[in-house]
Amino acid sequence: MTIRHLYPAVEPSLNLDFANSKKLDSRITFTRGSTATYTDESGIIRTAAANEARFDHDSDGNSLGLLIEESRTNYFKNSVDLGSSLTSGNAVLTSNQTTAPDNTVTATKIAETLTNVAQSKALTFNEWATPNGSTGTANIPLVLTGFVKAGTLNRCAIAMGNGGAIISVNVNLTDGTYTQYKWSGVSEDEITVVPFPNGWYKVIIQAKINYQYNRIHVFATTNDTAPTNHAVAAYQGNGDYFYAWGFQWEVGSFPTSYIPTSGSTATRSADVASITGTNFSSWYNQSEGTLYQDCTTRVPATALNPDVGVGAIMTASGNVQLGFYQVLNTSNLNAVVYQTATAYSANLSLSGAWTQNVPSKAALAYKQNSFAASADGATPQTDSSGIVPIPNALDIGQLSTFPSNHIGAGTFARLTYYPVRLPDATLQALTL
Repeated sequence: MTIRHLYPAVEPSLNLDFANSKKLDSRITFTRGSTATYTDESGIIRTAAANEARFDHDSDGNSLGLLIEESRTNYFKNSVDLGSSLTSGNAVLTSNQTTAPDNTVTATKIAETLTNVAQSKALTFNEWATPNGSTGTANIPLVLTGFVKAGTLNRCAIAMGNGGAIISVNVNLTDGTYTQYKWSGVSEDEITVVPFPNGWYKVIIQAKINYQYNRIHVFATTNDTAPTNHAVAAYQGNGDYFYAWGFQWEVGSFPTSYIPTSGSTATRSADVASITGTNFSSWYNQSEGTLYQDCTTRVPATALNPDVGVGAIMTASGNVQLGFYQVLNTSNLNAVVYQTATAYSANLSLSGAWTQNVPSKAALAYKQNSFAASADGATPQTDSSGIVPIPNALDIGQLSTFPSNHIGAGTFARLTYYPVRLPDATLQALTL
């Protein structure tokens, strides 16, 4: 028997193919109280209006599906005109010099001086207190993101931190390779360099920094060296330069989409998507059914707290839940059938099913005294005891009954619902 013979014979009553349609089904209620950005199929950063859904792509133009993110703030006050923020130091900054990743001529040129000095720029004192408090707080997770591109210089360095707690990356702007440096006082660190169209690279620095106040530094450099005391070693500059744009400094353990700023901090509101009322009851079968999701989380396992990690989940008041969520501080995806605040019908652990930035497919089938779930082709987990809860909504990436419980960040390529309890072998085949 081939795998195709195991596919459902019954047609789904709900089929949300976000990655291919790039449209929001009319039954979905979607809100976001601010504008927000996404990457289009050409690798260009675009802006969506408030309450407009975003359909994201990777930097190669591959469609990822519906983007759902929690609220975040960019504390870098001039993300486009870097000359207004990076004001201390020696390098020369000139605004609006080349086309940026959002297809506007707003990128800043960062050039060496014609003297023998450390060719760097940094945030001034009034700008660089740790974002989550005017007095600063040590050892909180921070993410610094910025776009850089070669000019006559094919290297640059970016650093975050202060004192003896600094993390930096020296990037080769011709191929995106990099060298990471860090000092004591830096933990849970990760560097990512992502190629974008037209020679741009997106540099992401994630770390916990055990220092009360933190700075951001951007360096012109001609070689692969580590910054010392917030500056690369002095050398004789000749005016060579690279480009930079779109810097973002946020509190959190993972990066989110770009939030433009111009003179002050800016906050992107959370995405909220759900199906309720007759838009829900028209396709939902109370006695039996199967929920399928093809979803990619952008949250690392170590970043999880009790309020993030939700996938697609059917809910009602009283803490009724029937769907998927991620287990605290693990990469496990759970399929949960939750009757009340204290009673599970089934809680099926799909071990290792959600890895940061890796697509994962999962299916949950339910019927009284017959529950099963599979993820990524694994042998289904089952439970043969329990009743089916009575949900009245499908929440996509968050819980409407508990709004603080949110996916954090992720994309949904597809959500499908079958009004029958599919066989275990079919669940396994669906999720391959």
